[in-house]
Amino acid sequence: MKVLVATQQQQSPDLSRLEPGRAIGYALLCAFLLFLSFDLLESAINNQPAFTVSRSLHFVRGFVATAAGMLFVYITMHRKEIELLRLRDQFSEKLSKRTQELGDLRCDFLAVISHRMRTPILANERAEMLMKEGAFGPVTEQQSEILKHLMENNADVKRLLDTLVDILKYKNQTKDLQCDDFTLSELLNEVAASVQTQANARDIKVIVHPAVATIWGDRTEVQKLFHHILENAVKHGRSQVNVNVEANRNSTTVSITDDGKGMCQEDVSNLFDRFYQMSSTGTYAPITGIGLCLCGEIVAAHGGTIACTSNPGKSTTFTLQLPSHVA
Repeated sequence: MKVLVATQQQQSPDLSRLEPGRAIGYALLCAFLLFLSFDLLESAINNQPAFTVSRSLHFVRGFVATAAGMLFVYITMHRKEIELLRLRDQFSEKLSKRTQELGDLRCDFLAVISHRMRTPILANERAEMLMKEGAFGPVTEQQSEILKHLMENNADVKRLLDTLVDILKYKNQTKDLQCDDFTLSELLNEVAASVQTQANARDIKVIVHPAVATIWGDRTEVQKLFHHILENAVKHGRSQVNVNVEANRNSTTVSITDDGKGMCQEDVSNLFDRFYQMSSTGTYAPITGIGLCLCGEIVAAHGGTIACTSNPGKSTTFTLQLPSHVA
C-alpha cells in the first residue's frame, strides 16, 4: 500500500480570515517593521546614527500614521465582509425557503392531477372490459386486438399514477408500511416468474441464486421494489440477468446484474432522480422515469441502501441492502 504524504508550504497569514485582535496585531507589527527597515536603510545611506531623538520622533509619527491608516483600511474591509456575509446568509435562507415552497407546490399539483386522472382512467377500464365481454354487441377479432392495446395502455397509465402517488406518500411520510418477517428467496422467485414472459420475448435468462435469508419489511412494497429493478434489468439486458443474495446477521444484500449496454458515471448519479429514464438507445433522458425514484424511497423507508455500478458497454448492477430484523 502506498502512503502519500502531502508537504505543507509555509504561507503568509491571511488577514481576512483572522480574528480582529490578531489582525490588528499583525497590522501594527507590519507597520513597525516597515518603518524600522526604512529608517535603518536611510541611516546607512546617509552615514548617520540610526537612533537619535529627532529621528525617533519622526519614526514614531510615521509609524502611528501608517498604523492608523492600516487599521482604518482593515476596519472598513471587515465591515464590508460582515455585510457581504449577512447578505449571503439572507439570500441562502430565502433561496432555501423558496425551493421548499416550490417543492411543496409541485407535490400538491401532482397529487391533485393524480386524483383527478384516476376517475376517468377507472371509467375507461370498466368500459373497455364491458366492450370486451360483448356488452355493447359482438366484438370482431380486429376490434378485440384494438381493445387489448387500449387496455394495456390504460393499465400503464394507471400504474404510472399509482407509482406517482406512492412517491408523494413517501415524500410526505404518510405511507403506511405493514412490516413483518418474510422469506426473501420466495419473493424473488415470484418476481422472477412475473417478468418471465417479458424475458422470454427477448430471449433473456433470469437466474436467481437462492440463499436462506429473512427480510424485515412490508412484503408488498419490497416486492414492488424488486419487480421494478428486475423488470428494468430484463428490459436493458442482452442475454442474461443474475440475481445474487448474500445474507448476514443484521442485513441481506441483493445484487441484480444484467449484461446490457451499461451507463456512464454521470447517468448513474442521476438514476434515482424523478423523471429520469433510460431511452431505447441506452442513454438516459428526462422523460417520465419515476420507477427508480420510487425504489429509492422504498429502500430508504425500510432503513436500507441502494446503489448502482455500471461498466459501459458490458453490464449494470443494482445492489440493495435491507435489514434482516426489527430496527
